[in-house]
Order: sequence, then structure tokens, then C-alpha cells
Amino acid sequence: MASSLATQLAHIRADSSNSLDIKAQKKAHSKSLIFSPHDAGLQDFDTIFEICFEGFEELCRIDSRFTTFVGSIFSAQSKYEDRTQMSLDQNQHLDVVLQDFLGLVGERLHLEPAQKAVEWLVRRFRIYENNTTSLVFTFLPYHSTPLFLTVLSILPNRVPATFKFLYPYTQSLTSLPRHAIVHAAAHNKGFLEAFGTHVIALCQKNHQNPVLLSFWATITTEALTVKLSQSRVESHKELQKAQEDSIIRILSLLSRALSLKSIPGLRVACYMILTAVGCKCYLGDDILTSIMNAVTVGWESTINAGIICLSALAQRREDFRLPKPTLKALLNIRTIANDLVTLSKHYNVERLGLGLVLGIIDKSRKLGYPENLELVQTVIETNLLRPTYIAATIRAMLNAVQENRQDVKVTQNSKLEASFTDIIFRLADVKTIGHIVRDVIEGSQIHNTLAKSDVVQAEKALSLSLSSPIEIRPAKSENMLTSSESFEALVNRIPTQTLDEKSFLSHSESCAFGILLDAFVSACQSSENLDKFCDLPVLRKPFALNEPLFISFFIRTWCGTSVHAVRAAAIIVLLNYLREQQNIPDMQILLPYIIYALADPSNAVRNAAAQLTLALDESCSKITLQNMPNRDQETLRQDQFYGQGKENKRVSWLAKEEVASLIRNILVPNLEECRLDAAYISRHITACLKKGAVSKGSKQYGSELKKSLKLSVFTTLCDHIVSMPLYRVKARLLPIVTRIGSIGNTSCSKLIMPLLDKTWSEGQRELEIVCEREQIDVLQFVNNLMEVISPVDKDSIKFLHNMMISCDPSFTILIKTCFQRLCTIWSAMKRQSQSDFANTMLEIAFPTTSDDEDLKQIEAASTLQKVPLSALILEHFLDSLPRLSGKHGQPPAAKRRRVSHEAAATISSIDQSPLLGHIKEIYFLLELVEVLSTGKDSSLLDGLFRLLGDLLAFGRQAGTKLEHLELMAVENLLSVSRSVEANPDLRLDKSTIRVDLLIDCIEVTMNVQLQQSTLLLLSTLARMNPDLVLNNIMPIFTHISKGLLRENDDYSAQVVEKTMISVIPRIVASLQKRDEDPIISISKLMLNFVAAFEFIPPFRRMDVFNGLVKQLGADRFLFALLVLLIDKFPRNEQILQFCSDLMDQHDIQTQLICFENLIKVILDLQMPKPALSNYLVSTSSSKSTEHNSTILLLSFTAIVMDERFRTKMAKAPAHGEHLTEKVQALFSNLISQVSLLSESKQQGSQFNSLCVKALNALFDVLPTSDLIHIFKYLLDSSDKKITYQALNSFELRLKSLRPAKKSIRQACLNVIPQLLSLVETSTDRLLQLKALNCIEHIAKLHTRNDAEAVEKIVEVISSNHCLKSEDTDFQVAAIICLSTLVEVLRDGFTLHLPQVLAIVLEHFDNSIKDTARNARLHNACCSFFAALLLHISWLMTGPHLDCILKACHGSAAAEMDAECNAERKRTMTLAAKSMEPRHLYAALSSTWSSAHAKFEKALQEHLQLLNDTLGLQTKSAITLQSKSIWDLLLKAFDLRFTLSISSDRVGYGDSEVEKLEISARSTAISMIYKLNDTTFRPLFIQGLEWTQASDAENTGPKIYRQITWFYFLLEFFGNLKAIVTSYAGLITEDVTQILNIDPIQSVHSTLLWKRVMLTLQQSFKHDQDEFWQSPSHFDPICKSLIAQFQHASKIAMESEVIPTVTELAVAADSLNHHRSLNTGLLPLLRSDDAAVRLAAVHCELNLTSRLGEEWLSLLPEMLPLISELQEDDDEAVYEDTSKWISKIEEILGESISPMLQ
Repeated sequence: MASSLATQLAHIRADSSNSLDIKAQKKAHSKSLIFSPHDAGLQDFDTIFEICFEGFEELCRIDSRFTTFVGSIFSAQSKYEDRTQMSLDQNQHLDVVLQDFLGLVGERLHLEPAQKAVEWLVRRFRIYENNTTSLVFTFLPYHSTPLFLTVLSILPNRVPATFKFLYPYTQSLTSLPRHAIVHAAAHNKGFLEAFGTHVIALCQKNHQNPVLLSFWATITTEALTVKLSQSRVESHKELQKAQEDSIIRILSLLSRALSLKSIPGLRVACYMILTAVGCKCYLGDDILTSIMNAVTVGWESTINAGIICLSALAQRREDFRLPKPTLKALLNIRTIANDLVTLSKHYNVERLGLGLVLGIIDKSRKLGYPENLELVQTVIETNLLRPTYIAATIRAMLNAVQENRQDVKVTQNSKLEASFTDIIFRLADVKTIGHIVRDVIEGSQIHNTLAKSDVVQAEKALSLSLSSPIEIRPAKSENMLTSSESFEALVNRIPTQTLDEKSFLSHSESCAFGILLDAFVSACQSSENLDKFCDLPVLRKPFALNEPLFISFFIRTWCGTSVHAVRAAAIIVLLNYLREQQNIPDMQILLPYIIYALADPSNAVRNAAAQLTLALDESCSKITLQNMPNRDQETLRQDQFYGQGKENKRVSWLAKEEVASLIRNILVPNLEECRLDAAYISRHITACLKKGAVSKGSKQYGSELKKSLKLSVFTTLCDHIVSMPLYRVKARLLPIVTRIGSIGNTSCSKLIMPLLDKTWSEGQRELEIVCEREQIDVLQFVNNLMEVISPVDKDSIKFLHNMMISCDPSFTILIKTCFQRLCTIWSAMKRQSQSDFANTMLEIAFPTTSDDEDLKQIEAASTLQKVPLSALILEHFLDSLPRLSGKHGQPPAAKRRRVSHEAAATISSIDQSPLLGHIKEIYFLLELVEVLSTGKDSSLLDGLFRLLGDLLAFGRQAGTKLEHLELMAVENLLSVSRSVEANPDLRLDKSTIRVDLLIDCIEVTMNVQLQQSTLLLLSTLARMNPDLVLNNIMPIFTHISKGLLRENDDYSAQVVEKTMISVIPRIVASLQKRDEDPIISISKLMLNFVAAFEFIPPFRRMDVFNGLVKQLGADRFLFALLVLLIDKFPRNEQILQFCSDLMDQHDIQTQLICFENLIKVILDLQMPKPALSNYLVSTSSSKSTEHNSTILLLSFTAIVMDERFRTKMAKAPAHGEHLTEKVQALFSNLISQVSLLSESKQQGSQFNSLCVKALNALFDVLPTSDLIHIFKYLLDSSDKKITYQALNSFELRLKSLRPAKKSIRQACLNVIPQLLSLVETSTDRLLQLKALNCIEHIAKLHTRNDAEAVEKIVEVISSNHCLKSEDTDFQVAAIICLSTLVEVLRDGFTLHLPQVLAIVLEHFDNSIKDTARNARLHNACCSFFAALLLHISWLMTGPHLDCILKACHGSAAAEMDAECNAERKRTMTLAAKSMEPRHLYAALSSTWSSAHAKFEKALQEHLQLLNDTLGLQTKSAITLQSKSIWDLLLKAFDLRFTLSISSDRVGYGDSEVEKLEISARSTAISMIYKLNDTTFRPLFIQGLEWTQASDAENTGPKIYRQITWFYFLLEFFGNLKAIVTSYAGLITEDVTQILNIDPIQSVHSTLLWKRVMLTLQQSFKHDQDEFWQSPSHFDPICKSLIAQFQHASKIAMESEVIPTVTELAVAADSLNHHRSLNTGLLPLLRSDDAAVRLAAVHCELNLTSRLGEEWLSLLPEMLPLISELQEDDDEAVYEDTSKWISKIEEILGESISPMLQ
């Protein structure tokens, strides 16, 4: 166990900076963020700073805040700062700067400049060691990137405990997963606190970045979630403690963070964490209150996020009410309601909304006045709260009202109570939540106090509390007080009686009603005052049952514009009055107004009206029980209710039984539904009176109302509507009667018509005043009133018609509603009425006068456009149109007469006003026809054509075209025509069709749209009746070519296409019926398209012409179009390409038909009297028939040669192996036609050549089987050019048929007899040669299985006509063919080989003769040789191979061209690859003399063949043949010797011999590499013996063989090196003998001496087996070499002898051998010959330099001689001796001068 001292020392060592540990310093320097450790270790700080500063400068350009670091960590001085040399204060200041920079650069770490900048902090300041915390927190958001892995790799081994979770990942350098960080944050207290502190510190310096903030927030949130989730499994006390531990660590940080107000991102992050805390923790209200208050402090820029956080926290509070600071902050937000609504779509804000409204209620209650109460209503109405929360809010408001009343210490604040009451009442009227509000009210204490029967308590039941002040906003017309005048003051102003007023419902204006209403409103504040009001004398309450004044006041009040509480109170007062009476007279006057009240929007008013209805029902029951007569009960004076005028007399009153039945069977049973739904009463009465069903709940339920009762009620309601003065009531009751419509023969139209008539007569201003006074929508009222007009009632229709004509233009509302009503009832009107109204509206819309356009005209025109007009009406409109052309003093043309084309003189003086009016009318009518969706028939065509003719005539007369009107007329004609076409039941009147007008329209207009529409119309007419269009067809297409074809829009193209589809097929069909040749007429049509070709947009041309051909019929007319195009644009590549493209659009059969017709046109041109071509080819003086034919034929050839046509022919439908019979027939006919065309001209002419070319093109596209089939017949053609082209095409096809199917091969064999016959019998050598080529290619297609068939070919080729021919071309063709046959037959060629090879060799010899050299023949023969060697090499042995090699020798000597040389070498290479080695070596040996006789080039190739063979053979194969190969090589080595004894050396100079020997030596070395020692050593000894042997006949000097041999040995030792050093022992004797000979006897002896010296150098240099250390080997050589110094003056000592001696000394490597060598050299230093001494000194100098101290061990023996040499007379010897001494002193390191003295 380590001692404490050892532990302390270990800690010190770990904490030290290793300033003295160089290895550690290098390792630290190599830690880098962007460089590999190796590259980083090689960089100095200047290089690093330059790279990093570049990135820092880029950061400064991105963010100017980085410039603050220019003078500190990125200054030039920073390169020399070393933290180990800084003081503690300096390091702390540097840490602050580094942390600031890392915080600022954190969000840009994904940028390369930021990484470079941080690199400087890593390399120079080692932040990974000194600022680990800041570095890790900065890079932690990028934990999943490779960059963080680099950070992990440079962290120190010991990291702070905060980051201990990183240890596994720093060791393995694997990616840090997110869950590991979350786990650390949840369980490592230090990490979470340090991370939060780091983030807040950066934010305090305004260095925050969104990446870090988002990462911190999410990690903290997830960590808290994990921690709190784990806590749930523990007990409650442990849970409390765990939660406290979790949140205490974070709340202090969040409080600091939330105190930073100017950082929105940080606040949002805190909100996120707090939300998680609030949702996961069980916190008390006190803590939540503190958190919520903290959230709202300084949250101006993060309000939405703050509200979300508050909503989550509010969900966890037990107290619904919000803390005061939080409530205040929320109320300070102006748009808090909208914000809550927006957020409620994604978050639960109910509790927050509830707390907000409860807080507002409490605040208002405590303040004593309303504040922000409108926000309460908004929150509830927008459905932010659930039903229970809404109920709680209502209860809070009711409690506030109740407390306010019961608090006697506080002065009652009526305004606060009124505000609460008003809000509650409004909420009760909201459909979605009204039932909740009403339920709360019913269960409240206020509702329980409603037992009293007085008016005030009754009102409380209806409107919550009438004792609380009601804020009343009366209409201005009601003359109500707006001041707070007291009730007594108001009563004092009321007169005691009215003057002449009998009823407040009379049509005369009341003087007392206004003041009475004010007093009534004020009286509603107190029950006492209300009683006083009812007892006012002016109301004559005691006479209420006899006079209408009292009752009419309250009727008018609840039907007025007062607030709902006042309206309800009025009903209650009347209700109480009636209940007090014993005998109630007939009160049916109340029924219309009760119905009005039951439809009131206020629930309170409907409740009061329901009670009043029940009271009336009760009184009717009493009357029935008492059985009182009707006349006795007429005490109410109902005839005075509406005044004394005719209005009151108009009312039809109901009988008592009818009144009772109405109340009992219709109203009472459905009162509960009426209470709940204001619209129910209207629907219910309509259903009862219209359908007659008795209401559910009635005693008569299930039966029907009597028709008389329904009629009486209906009539009475209508009469009241007409008679009553209250337009507010009229407006609400009118929809009821209009929906009923009529009962029996009585319609509301007749009953309400007086009101409509009155409204019309009074005018708009009066109506607007009334509607404004009664606060109703005037437009809605008039609309309801106009509903009474019925389409089946003649009187109402007549009234509407009159009103339309004579209505005051200023009555705009009535005018609009009048025409709107007409639109509504139009479909139900009779046709005659429709026609009358249509004519009237047209007259209104286009009056004869030129007055300014008014509303009536606009509405009339608009209505005509809206209603569906019949064709009869439109026809009448068109017939009634004035003639424009007649406005200029000229009579109109006859109806059926074609308009003249003569231009009329322009009339300058024209009255423009009526003209413009007529033009507008025409435009309008054309629009009407255009929008007509149904009923379009042929009857409209006559009027439209007549209108079009009039427009065209006007354009000619006035000089101004109305093209837009013409376009509309044509489009309408098109629309009608299409309708007629689509409906077979409609008949077309041909007499109405004016095609001439349409042609005129096309001719005279430049408007593209008009042309398009006219053409579409003509297309439609052509489909319907072709005869109408055919006579005018040419002008149509003439103008198409000049107009629409040149447009580049899609619609124009569609128009042209539709025109062609509709017209052209019918033209062709019509021409066929007439038995006419259609090409004559159709060619003129096509010529229009051809003329427009250049102007048609390029991308549309194909569609246009292809569509044209498709409609005409491609089989019949495609060729004509091509001829026209080619004739129009001769020799135009673009046209030819287009023609090819056009042809490609059709199938192969159509194309062949087109080609055949095209040739027929050319043939027709050759006729004396052309027929067909006259219509297709233009004739002029500049274009002869020959020229036209040539152009067409060239074009034909070009189209046929198109690759797409060839592809289609290859893919054509086939029958077996051949084309279908039809396609074959078409192609045969086509070839026949071309042949016939060729025969029409004499052979040799240009046109005839073109025909041949065309024929060749046709052959090229034929499938092979079909080409062979046709080829048989073409061989018998009398035209040799056609035969030649057929052969040529056949040859080209054969070349592309590898491999071929068996059927194809058999077909080709069937052709061979004809080809052979052609070869034998033809006198045209070109045909013969081409036939031979075809035969050759046929042979290539066959395999060995076809050998019998090919045998015949060999016999023919070998005959006198081919191979034995004197013509070299035949010879070449035959030999090439034979080469192919050899490949096919292989073994089958054995019988033919001797004969054929002899002939080929003869031809080969002839090809290289100087007088008749023929490279083609030579190469053909070489190909034949190559085929033999490649395919039947087993036969090429002995004489055959010798002959081929000899032939190659002759070719080499003949010096043929490069191609011939290449062919010959290829043949010899094949011999090396294909032949068996033993046969090839034998042939090489036997033909050596032949190669030698052919001089250097032949011999060089001979040796190269041997070398190639050796390179291709294995070691074992070469070992078996090594003796033969070596003998052959010795022959090559003997070349120098052979030439030395030869008298003729022509062709072999020294350079040639040297080259040959180099090749021989290279070949020998190649062989030796593949032999072992056992095999080669005998051969080596044989070579030594060979150097000593003499030729039997020639006894020349052996020195030549020795020179060659030692040349070989030089390369032998140089290449094989130490492997063959032992072989030097075999040559030692020869070497000593050679060295003992005087080297300067002759040139050859000098050369031999040099080769020997160089060979010895190579042997010495590569001795690794201590061979030359043996005295038996060393001594002889050493003596011989020392002896060479005697010849120092004659030989090159420096280059040969001295290096050899030096290498020997190195190889000897023995002191004894060195001493022996030195002993031999030292005497030479005293030689009398200065050259000898100089050579000896040089040798000693080299030995000293090479061996060093080893050689200087012999220095004592050398010193005396060195001293003598210092005094040598020879200056060179003296200088070299000085050099020798200097080298010795350099090696020894000391001077030897003392030794020399």
C-alpha cells in the first residue's frame, strides 16, 4: 500500500504543469480542436495564431461585440503569454475574459470561424485544463456532434466532480447521449446548480445565446420531471422532502434569472421550468403565489409565455382567486381577453380566467364602483370557462349585489348594482350559456324573495332586481328624460287629461305619450311610484275597459324601444290590472301585440307576455262559462284603438269563439317553447295557419283547425298589420303572414297591398323617418313588405309592374327590393308575364333618351342578367334591335342576302349619342344570350347572324370595326350551335346559316380571338352539315395559314386542331362521294399549311402537321404533304429533319406506303406528261424536272436513313423470322420502284448514282432475313451498280451479325452458290471482290457444326479464280477469307493446309520483293499465319513453322512499312503464345541461320520471340528445355566470334552487334531467373568451356567469345548479386589469365580487360557470403590486381583498377587480407615510375576513405613511406599525398605530423 508521502507526491505530480517534462509539454501542445495531434504537434504559435486570427476577424465582421477581445486574448502579445508564468490575479482576470468570449461565441460554434477562434484558446491558454467548466458548458448543447467528441478527447484525465458523468465517454470517445445529461442533472446536484449559475452569469453580461438557453431549459425541465417522477413511489413525507430538495435548488436560481428583465429568452426558459415545477410538484398556495408574482414582474416582452405559465400554476392553486400583484399585472394588459381566447386553443386557461373574473368582481365590490366589468362579460361569452366556473362567476356577482344591499354602513351604490345586473341579464340572453345563468338565478336568495305580488317584486323575478337602478337608454324619438329628474317632478309636468286623444295607437301624433313614458320609467324604481303612475288622471284607469287610452299606453310601451325591463314592466302592469277585473271584455286587440311580445329577444318580456296570454285564456274561459252574448261585451271600444280614420275601420275583428280558440289552441299550448326561443312563435303560427294542425297540448290536439278560423285569424293579422301605426310591430308580424301566403282564395297580397301602396305613395324619406324613430332596419322592412307580392296573383304582379315603371327614382330602397322580388318570383311567373317584364326592363335599361343612367336602369339591366330568359324572349330582343348600318343613310341589306364586299365611304358626320346607346344595347343583349344556360335553340341563329351581318356592314360603312361585338356575336352563335349539336331533338334551319358572313369575318379581322371563335363555329357547322362549309373551305384554311397558325398560344392551336378535326374528314368524304381525285383539292389545302410553315412556332409545327395528316389520312396524303414541304424548301436540313420527325409519328406500314408514293411522284416527273406531280411540284423556268427529281430523291434517301425508321423496321410486326407479308410486299414494291427509277436514267449519271444510294439506304433498314431474301434476286440484276450496292449492304449487314441465329446462317449459306458463281463468271472485278468479302463474312458467322457447308468455300477460294489468281486484290481477298475459314474449320482445315500454305508463302515472298512490294498482301498473309498459329497450332510443327519463321525473317529484312512490321510482330507474338515450347525452340534453333542471314533486324526479332516465349513459360517448362535454350543463346553469344572469322560482315556493324548481344544477354538473364542452381551450374560450366573451345573449321581468336562472355557475366553478377557470388570461383582461373596478359596489346584485349575489371567489381560488391575472404579466392585475385599497377601509365587506373581493389578490400574484410593487400601496395609507393606511385597513393587514399579506421590499423607500416612521399619530386604525387594525410588526420581526429618526423 502506498504511503501517505507517496500519495502526496502523486497528487503534486498530477497537479503540476510538467514544465520540465518535455514529452508532456509536446503532448499538451498537440491537443487541438480542429487539427489532428500529429499536425498540431508540428505547428508553432505563430502559425496557429495566423490561422486562428483569420477566424476571429470573420467573427468580428459577424458580430461587433467580439472586437473587445482584440486587445487581449487575440492581440499579438498573446502569442508570448504563458499562464504558468502569470500571477494568480492575472490568471483570474484572464479566466474572466475567456469565459466572456466562450459565452459570446457559444451560439456560433457550428461556424468554422468560431471553431478557429476557440482553437486559439485551446492551444495558447489551454482552456481544457484551466477553464474546463466554461468549455464543457459552452459545447454541451452540441453534445451529439463530432465537435463535442473532439472536446472530450482533449479534456484532462481529472475533471471537476461536476462532470464526473463524462468519464466513460472521455475514455471511449463515444457520442454523449441526451439521457446521460438528463440523468446527471437529476442526480448530480452540483451539475444542475453549476449549469444554472453559468447561464445566469452569461445573461448578466448580456452574452446569452438562444441555443444555450433552450438547452438549459429543456435539460432542467426533464431533470426535474425525472426527479419528481421517482419521488412519487416514496411515502408522503419522503415525497415532501424530495420535492423540497428538488425545488429549493432551482427556485433561488430562477429568482435570480427572473430579476433580469431585459432578457426575454431567459424569462421564457424560466417559465418553462416553472411550468414543469407547478405541474409536477405538490406546492402550497403560498409558494405558488410567490412564483406567480415573480412571473409577472418585468414580463412586458414575454406576456404570452407568462400567461401560459400562470395558467399552469393557477391549475395547482386551491384558491380560485389570483394574487393581487398577478391580477393587477393581468389587468394592465389591454388585450388580455383576446390573448386568453387565442391561448385557449392550445392551453387550458380556465382556472386563470376564473381567477381573473373573480378578482375583478371582488375589486369592484370593494371599490364600490364598477371597474373592468366588461372583461367579465367578454371572458364568459367567449366560452373560456367551463359551466361550473360560469355558475361560480354568476353567484359571485349575485352575492356582490346582495352584500351591497345588506351593508347598511355603506351607502347604496346603484351604479355598481346596475352594472352587475346588466351583465347578468345579458349573459342570460346568450343562447349557449343562458340556461346556466338562469339556473343560478333561480337558486339564489334574490329569486327566493319574489313571493310578493306587487309589481316591483314581479319585476325582480323577471329582471333580477328592479329595485336596483336600471340604466335606461331610450330612443330620442320617445321624448324621454336623460337627466336624473325625480318622479314627482315628472308627474307634475303631466297634464290631467288629453285633448282629443282617445288612444295612444292612433295614427295621429301624441302630445302626452313622451312625458308619460318618462314618468313610467322613473316609476319603475319604486312600487309606490308605480301605483301613483297608474292612477294618473290622464290615463283614465277607471275607464280602461271602456276607453282604449290606458291599455294602448302600455301596448305602445312594450312595443317601443325602451329597455327590456321597462317593456316587461308594462306587460306586468296590464296583466295585474286585468287580474283585478271581474269581467274582462273582448281583449282581442291585445293578440297581435302579445304575439309581438312573445317574439321579443328579451326573456323577461317573453315571460311577461306568456303570463298575459294565460290571463286572457282565463278571461275567455269565464266568458264562455257565463255564456255572455257578444254584443254585451263590446265595451272596450276597439274601433277607437287606431283612431277615427279609415285605418280602424279596415280591421276585421274575430268572434269571441275564434279568439278563445286562437288563444287556447294556438298560443297557450306552446308558451313554454316561446319563453325559451324568441323565433318559435313565428314558426308556430305559420305552421298552425298554413298546415291547420292544432298545437300540442291543446284539448283538440290531433285535429285540424277549421278553415274559417284560420282565414279569420289570417285576415285579422293582415288587417292589424295594415292598420296599426307601429312599424316595429309591422316589421315583426309581416314575415308570419308572408310565409303563410294565402288561405283559400284570400292571399296576403290583397290584404297587405294597401300598406305597400301607402309606403310607395309616401316616399322613401317618410319611411326612413318612421324606421329611424322606431329603430328598425328600413331595408329589411321593405324586403318583408315586398314578400307579399305573389307570382300567381295578377293584381300584385300588375302592381309590381306599375311600380317598376313609375316608381320615383329617389325611392332607391323600394326600387332595389322591387327588382329583387322580381328575381325571386321570376321562375314561378307565367311566360307572358315574364315576356312583359323582360320587355319593360329592357326599355328601362336602355331608354330612347340619352339621360344619365339612374338606379332603375342599373337594376333593370342587372335583373335581366340574373333571371333565366327564355329563347323566345331573347329572339324577340334580337328582332327588335335597331340596324346600325341603317344609321348612315344606307338601306339595310336583305335578310338572306350576302353582304357586299365593296368598301363604303366613311361618313364623317354621325350622331354619336343614339349610336352609342344602340351599341350598348347590342352589347347587353349579346351578354344575355351568352349567359343563357338553357333553352338555346336554333331560333336564335337567325337573329344572331343578322346582327353579325349588321355589325360587319357597319364596320365597312363607318370605317370603324366593332370587333368586340362581332366576337360576342360569333361566340354566341358558337354556343347556340353547340347546344343544337348536342341536342338531337333540335332541328337546324339551313336557311339561317350565313357561312359567307363568317368567311367575311375571318377575312377582314386581325383579331386572333375573333378568328379562333369563328373557326370553332365553322367547325361546329361542318360537323352538323358539311355541305354548308365545303364551298367556302379554301378561304378558311387560307386565313388559318395567315393568322392562327402563326400564333404561339395554346388556345389558337386547339382551335386549329378542332377545325381540322371537324372540317377535313368531311371534305375528304365529300370528295370521295363525287368520284373526284381528292389530291387535287387537298393539295391546295395543304399548300396553305406549307406556306405558313416558317411562321408556325417551332414547338407547334409537329402537332399542326401531324394533326393535318391524321385528319386527311396518312396512307393517302402523307406523301403529298412531304412533297409539298420539300418542294417549298429544297435542300433545307430543317425541313428534312421535320419530315423525318413527321414520318416517325406513324407506323411502319404507313411509312412504306408514303415512300412508295414518293417514288411514284419522282417517276411521274420523268413522264413526258406528268399527272400527279403537276399538283404537288411547282414548275418554273428556274426549276427543271431533273432538278425536282434530284431534290425529291435526296430527301427520300435522307428520310429513309433516319435511325428511327431503321429502329421501327427492326421492331416491325413479324411472322416467324420475316416481316409480315404486307410489309414485305410493300418493301419489295418500293425496291422495285427505286430500281425502275434507276433504269429510267442511263448508268453513270448523277441521278442514277442517287438511285443507287437510295437503294442502299433501303437495304440498310431491312431486317437481315428479309435482306437475304431480297438479296437473292438483286444478284441477278442487270444493273451492276444495284448489284454492287446490294453486295455492299449485304456485307455491312453480315459484319453486324455476330453471333447469328441458325436460320440466318443457313440463309446465308444458301446465297453462297450465287456468290461463287458471281466470282467465277463475272467480268467485273469489283463485284468479284465484293462477293469474296461477302463469302468471308458468311464464313465468320458459322461454327464447327457448319464445317461441311464451309468446305465448299475453301475449295472455291483455293481455285484459280481466287487464291491462285494473278490479281493481288483477289489474292488478298482470298487469303483473308481463308483466315476466317481457318477460324471456322480449325481441325477441318488439315487437308487443305499443305496446299494452301505453300501458295500463301509464295504470295508472301512476292509481297516483300523489291520489285513488287504489296503491303496489303503481306498483311493478309500475316493474318493467315496468325490464324494458323492461333487455331491449329498443333499442326504448325517442323517445316510449317520453320517456313513461317523464315518468311518473317525475310519480311524483317525487306524493311516494310510500320503496319507490316506490326502485323509480322503480332504473328510472331502469337507463335510465342500458341506454340508448344519444344517445337518453337526447335524451330528457333533450326532457323537461326536463316535469321542470321537476314541481318540484324531479323535476328533481333528472332531473339525477341525467344524472350517472349521465355516470359510466357513456366519454370518447369523452361527447366525441361533449358539445354535447347542455352544452346540457342550460345549461338547468339557466338555472333561476335562468328563475324570475326567471316569474310562478309555486311549488315552487322559494331552497334548492331552490341544491340544483338544486349538482347541475348537480356534473354539469358530472363531464363536464369526461372532456373535453379542445379540446372544452371552445368549450363554455366558449358558456357566456360564454350569460351575455350575452337571451331572445327575456323581457328579464330577466342578473345571474341571471352569479350561476349564477360559482358554476360557483368550483367549476371550485377542482376543476381549475392545469389551467384559463388560462381566467381569458376572464373577465377580465366580472370587471372586474362589479367596477366598485357591489356594494351589490341583493342579487343583492352575491351576484354575492362569487362573483366567491371565484372570483378560487381562480384566484390555483392559478396555477402564471405566468398572473397577465403585465401584461395583472395590471394590469386589480389596478386593479379596489384600487378595491374605496373601498367599505370597505360591503362585507366581511376575508373577500373583502383575501384576494383577498393571493392576487394571491402569484400575481404580481414586484417590479414588488408595487410597482404597493403604489403603489395607499399612497394609501389617507391616505384621509379611516378605514374605507378601516383596510382598507389590514389589507391591508398580510396582505401583510407572507404575503410576508415580499419585500414588505418596498418598506419605504422605506412608512415615511413608517407614521409618519403612528402618529399616526392612529382608535384601530383606530393599533392595527393597531402590529401591522403588530411584524410588520415580527419579519421583519427589528430595530427600525424609528429609521427612523420
